[in-house]
Amino acid sequence: MADISKDPGSDDFNVTTDAFTGLLGTRLAGQFSTSEVSTGMFWIDDKPVFRKVVDTGALPNSTQSLVAHNIASPNLDAVLFIRGFAEDTNGNQIPLPHVDVGNEAAGDVGVAVNDTVIIITAAGNASLFDKSHVELWYTKV
Repeated sequence: MADISKDPGSDDFNVTTDAFTGLLGTRLAGQFSTSEVSTGMFWIDDKPVFRKVVDTGALPNSTQSLVAHNIASPNLDAVLFIRGFAEDTNGNQIPLPHVDVGNEAAGDVGVAVNDTVIIITAAGNASLFDKSHVELWYTKV
């Protein structure tokens, strides 16, 4: 059962869910935020797992865009999840990363991360998607 609420006067959403309780023995609760947030979970090496949302802006036109994630280097250890979405000027949304079945040569959008930036690579012109966000789940050294 999930409970989602929006903080008044803020762009942050509070999410509480029991979906992972049985599987992980913990409860996932908190805000999706552009600031680093502890998930309350631990990775297989017993390091705490953190998450943050990064505004990655417009998608590129047949090239790469590099967006600083501002996770203090050399603190980034392992990136566990990379996911997000992009929205075009008509309100259509796609998940990130994105595979455009039947149009891979022009429609795929890849997302990768290194110690300092999120790398978004568009196989074709994805610039109609004028806003995007990527959520990272990670551990630190």
